[in-house]
Amino acid sequence: MRRVLPEEKFITWFGGFYDERSIRNLEKIPVISDIEDYQIVHLVGLSFSRAWCMKSVAKVLPKGHSLKERLMNNAYRFIEKALPLVFSGNYGGDHWLASFALYSLDPWG
Repeated sequence: MRRVLPEEKFITWFGGFYDERSIRNLEKIPVISDIEDYQIVHLVGLSFSRAWCMKSVAKVLPKGHSLKERLMNNAYRFIEKALPLVFSGNYGGDHWLASFALYSLDPWG
């Protein structure tokens, strides 16, 4: 929605779409129980995906918006937890996780 709505309309939509419970749910970092499991490793990708989306949304929220800083802080928390895992498993994750990591680190998001 951030990409299809004008900024002001997006901010209004965003405020009505997410409630506190939803935000708290998005803030939960996935538990990676087996980095070498080809399915579980996708949770590392989910962490990067959430980080880059949180950063992208936070960038368009106006200064002083109640979620701007919270989203950015959570994005960096996700990156901090996921980045060490990029090359810790096997081909099941290693061959694509680096691209997700780069998206999450992209300053232009």
